[in-house]
Amino acid sequence: MYSERLLERVINAGSAAKDKSHENELVVLNQSVTKYLSLLLNSQQGTAQTVTDFGMPDLNAVRFSENLEGLRDLEHTIEEQILKYEPRIHNVKVSSMLHESERLSLMFKIAANIKYNNEIIGLVFETILGADGNIIVNRV
Repeated sequence: MYSERLLERVINAGSAAKDKSHENELVVLNQSVTKYLSLLLNSQQGTAQTVTDFGMPDLNAVRFSENLEGLRDLEHTIEEQILKYEPRIHNVKVSSMLHESERLSLMFKIAANIKYNNEIIGLVFETILGADGNIIVNRV
């Protein structure tokens, strides 16, 4: 398995020789997955003409709702999107996190596994949907 997505490998093909150590490849893999999750979660469904279900549905209804069922549906949607469009990740579990000081923000914890060199590595991300509509993805 490659540590970078195809387009990242093409873009970086002309760059100077890279450190191919195991630790460096894991860092590159983590950065690549984090960057791609950010792209996936910040894309609005319908904006990719060839893959109309790529990305997230309109999140405003969930953000301003007190409805717990809508929040669970959003967790499920995030899991489905990640499993469908990020093939390097398996066993995804998304859970919402309450943040009392930021009532207009939605926070999620994403726990997943990735297989690298026949080794299962656990990944944990925290995402914050801010008032501006952008989702920030941080590796924990």
